[in-house]
Amino acid sequence: MASMKSRTDAKNSFYVAYKHPIKGKQKTYYNDKKNAVMALAHWNKIELLVKMELDWQSELVKEEQGITVQEIIDLHKNNVLANKTNIRTIETTHSMYNSLLRVFPGKTFVQDIRSIKKEINGAMVTGWEIYKRHEELVRGRARNGIDSSMNKIKIMFDWAYDQEHIAKPTMKKSDRYKDDEKEPVTFKTWTSYEMQTLFQHDGLNQYQRDIVLIYALTGLRANELTGININQPYKELHWKHVDLDEKTMQIQQKSKHRVRETIDIHNDVVTILRKWKTRGYERPLNFNYDALNDIIREISEITEIEFTCHDLRRMKAQIARKEYHDINDAAKAIGDKTTQVVANHYAGETVAEQRHRNKGIAKQLYEIVGQS
Repeated sequence: MASMKSRTDAKNSFYVAYKHPIKGKQKTYYNDKKNAVMALAHWNKIELLVKMELDWQSELVKEEQGITVQEIIDLHKNNVLANKTNIRTIETTHSMYNSLLRVFPGKTFVQDIRSIKKEINGAMVTGWEIYKRHEELVRGRARNGIDSSMNKIKIMFDWAYDQEHIAKPTMKKSDRYKDDEKEPVTFKTWTSYEMQTLFQHDGLNQYQRDIVLIYALTGLRANELTGININQPYKELHWKHVDLDEKTMQIQQKSKHRVRETIDIHNDVVTILRKWKTRGYERPLNFNYDALNDIIREISEITEIEFTCHDLRRMKAQIARKEYHDINDAAKAIGDKTTQVVANHYAGETVAEQRHRNKGIAKQLYEIVGQS
């Protein structure tokens, strides 16, 4: 018969071991005891029907009524994501969970998603069209990014269907964008006018100006700037990772190993961080990934310049290439080691070498935007 046990490595977490009529011995994890007990009863019933040679097929698929979006996410998190080690995969999967819950709250029944109706920007839309419209029109995301998230959502629900957690596939391929509906992939090139507008716009408050300057002078990725990461606390940036006297910062590297890399930070970034520390900010950058995106989106709307977090990172690379006339220098300026050119030539730089390059980039930036 099926059995239920609590996990020793996680609080309030349980697993049910059972014999699947087709797949044999299986084990499924649950966040709460209630769902685990329900699953235990479900599989015991199936095992009994199999033993008595009665109709077990009709009982095999769990009734969809009552299984919610949050329950599917929890099942996926415990049984699929828990086995992943690649940091980028873990991050994008958590982002997918969050984007899904933004549109369809955790208590939403999975079986209802395709029939839900909602008015967005004056148009009545249904099902997955709600997700696409919300992410594009309300959140301001590009269609390519939305489609990538939808692909991950489809994979999760297809897994749930394969595991008999839901009775039928929740998303069809036709629910996603067609190729001719997506934007061509382009990379922003900043004009001098745009940079001047961004740094001199009267509509920005000082905090927004500081965020832009930190981004432009560090060239860090959004997840490297994130001060709060509830999914991966070890990646959070704390004051212990910043040495204001030595003008250095330790950022989490993009690897499964919890290794931090020391980078140079410009004098003006040090000034901003010192100001925030004096004000009692709990962390150097006191926001999470979603909050950072919201800040940048608001700045984009105020300045009427269309750009993303990553475009600010590209600004530093663009200025570095203009200053040093070398793609390797541009890549090194933002810590990028992924291009073939850099892969062939990149060698770890000292903080002193970074500092020399950063001074030149800052000088070029201030000349462009008309600041001293």
